[in-house]
Amino acid sequence: MFESRFQSFDVQSDPGQSKARLAALRAELKRANMDGFIVPRADEHQNEYVPKCAERLRWLTGFTGSAGVAIVLANKAAIFVDGRYTLQARSEVDSELFAIIDITRTPPSSWLAEQVNQCGYCINGWIMTGAELLARKPHPTEAEIREAFADLICRCGTHNAAVKAVKRAAEMA
Repeated sequence: MFESRFQSFDVQSDPGQSKARLAALRAELKRANMDGFIVPRADEHQNEYVPKCAERLRWLTGFTGSAGVAIVLANKAAIFVDGRYTLQARSEVDSELFAIIDITRTPPSSWLAEQVNQCGYCINGWIMTGAELLARKPHPTEAEIREAFADLICRCGTHNAAVKAVKRAAEMA
C-alpha cells in the first residue's frame, strides 16, 4: 500500500467552525484596538511543511491547501490563493464569511487599499459616477477617472480607493 510521508489525503478541514472562530478573532481585534489581522499559511519559521499545531489558516478558514493567506478586518475577510487552489478554496471555505480571491489578479495589498473606512456621505455618488464612466469609456486613464470624480466631495479619504477600484474594474473588463 502506498504511504505518503508528508501529505495526508484525509479531509481535515472543518469550515463549520469558521464562523465562531472568525467571531472570536474579531472580538479580540476589537479588544486590542486593531484594524485587522493577517493569517499566513506558513508557520513562525516559514517552513514549507507546516506542523498540525501551526495550521492557522486551516484552523480559521477550513482551507487545506499548501499556499494561501487570509486577511480579517472588522467587517470583511478574504482568503487569497493562487490558481492551483481556487476550486479547492471554494469547496472548503465558507464564502459567506471569506471572499475567495485569486492572488494573481488581486494581491492582498491592493485588496487592503480598497477596504478603507468610509463615512457613507458620498459613496453613492462615487459608485454611480464610476459606473457611468466605465459604461461610457471601458478603459479610462487615471487622469480621466480623477476628472470624472472632480465634482464629488469626499470627507473621509475614500476617493483614492474609489479611483483604484475603477482602475481595477477597467483592467478586469
